Amino acid sequence: MTTSDPLATMCTTCGAALPATPDATPGPCPTCAPPGAERGFGPRNPKVPMPVPAAGLYPAETPPSERGEAAVWRALGSQRPKGWTIWHHLVVGRGPFQAEVDFVVAVPGKGLVLIECKAGTMTRRDHRWHQNGHFMKTQPGEQLERARKSVLHALRNLLAPREMPEIAIAVCFPESSAPDERSLDAAPILFAEDLHWFDVAGHKRLLDAFSGRSYPPSERFIGALHTLWGPDWWPVRSLTRSPDRA
Repeated sequence: MTTSDPLATMCTTCGAALPATPDATPGPCPTCAPPGAERGFGPRNPKVPMPVPAAGLYPAETPPSERGEAAVWRALGSQRPKGWTIWHHLVVGRGPFQAEVDFVVAVPGKGLVLIECKAGTMTRRDHRWHQNGHFMKTQPGEQLERARKSVLHALRNLLAPREMPEIAIAVCFPESSAPDERSLDAAPILFAEDLHWFDVAGHKRLLDAFSGRSYPPSERFIGALHTLWGPDWWPVRSLTRSPDRA
């Protein structure tokens, strides 16, 4: 009986060489793979389900310690539109590519909105944001763009191209009042008034973040995001190492 020689392959993301295996299955290297991949999700293990969670706020009983995020958590939790799913504190990626998102909102039939919160008094001078009078070296929009790339990369490892949602971004200043002119940034901005009346008008500003392009009605992207958020995990059988929790 003859056996085939192990075949080498490369990471589908960064191009790094992967250990030789009998089948040389393409995929991401350990550095590029999202946390969901270690739990057995994604193209390498498509039979593991990604159940869509019940619409709601996650976590529902543990408010954030940061006061600005706590205000947003209370407003979104108490005035959440029917069918919306909201997660607090999503971490995706690793090393220099790691990104944190304060809130992620899933709108069925639309996609995801990533929200960056900034507490304190926010002012704008020379087209740049200042927090409590101090210039912000990293602007909220810049943070969100990096986070969007990380979330997009993570979801691509879990979903088929036809299942990918639109990923929009928005900024929230929960302790600042809305100015007369709201067109201050490319991303929609939620101010204190928008949170107070979120069920009436504030949620519409998040809908404005979407481009309007149509996407498939599949809600698997909601299950994939819930997997990345990480309330559960599944062991992955391995001959070289024990499964660990991402």
